[in-house]
Amino acid sequence: MKKAEFEQIRQSAEENYSGDVELALAAHLYSPGVIAKVGNIVPPFADAKALGLLKGQYTRLENIEKKSKTKAESKSKSKSKSKK
Repeated sequence: MKKAEFEQIRQSAEENYSGDVELALAAHLYSPGVIAKVGNIVPPFADAKALGLLKGQYTRLENIEKKSKTKAESKSKSKSKSKK
């Protein structure tokens, strides 16, 4: 999964599925139309392996993003302390 795909899925989860990342991932895998037809749930016919792999990739990118934000925040704090 590429960074742009990650951002698209996260935005879709927030805007269309009340923050439900797993549902947004299923919509990405099958299509939003399929998800709507089955009542905005992960379809019972969903390929668990494919969905699991996609979820793992999403989680990995989410963790990388969190770490980079934490590093940026700590650098910002240390710079402000050194200016004092």
